[in-house]
Amino acid sequence: MTLPHKPGHLVAPIKRDGSLFAYTDDGKTIQLWDVATCLPVAQLKGHSARVSVVVFSPDKMLIVSGDEQGVIIIWMHIHTFPSRSLLFGGKSPPCFSPSATAIVTSSSDYSLLRWDSGKSQLVGEPWRGHQGPIVSIVFQTDGQVLSLSKDRTICTWDFESGQQKRGPI
Repeated sequence: MTLPHKPGHLVAPIKRDGSLFAYTDDGKTIQLWDVATCLPVAQLKGHSARVSVVVFSPDKMLIVSGDEQGVIIIWMHIHTFPSRSLLFGGKSPPCFSPSATAIVTSSSDYSLLRWDSGKSQLVGEPWRGHQGPIVSIVFQTDGQVLSLSKDRTICTWDFESGQQKRGPI
């Protein structure tokens, strides 16, 4: 399959089961494609700035997209309208909890924010520990969250409490 795209406008993560991938060629509209049929199945419109990240939830029911202005949109699987949106301010990809009930995002003040993905509500206080922009957020199998920052530090966080367990290292 060959997709026509403009340089720098391709965001193409693949759904974990390999059935769909997301693609943008105009920067603001996300197209979902069926891998088996090589056909588009949905267009997701709602960003006013260029899309920089798209993430599928582990339960395959939600899609989160983020744009260059720091706006996240949460989409119910294959609905073509935004379910809800929140401002996160950071540039790192959002990270779903393994159960997809929460999303951890970065903020422009170098903190992490935990959101309830069903209610789009902030849970608890910001997690502070970095002195630079956060570039990566990962859930570990033991329920802890790792964050990596441009300040060259890694922090480990308890997901439930938001308490820093280790770091910055």
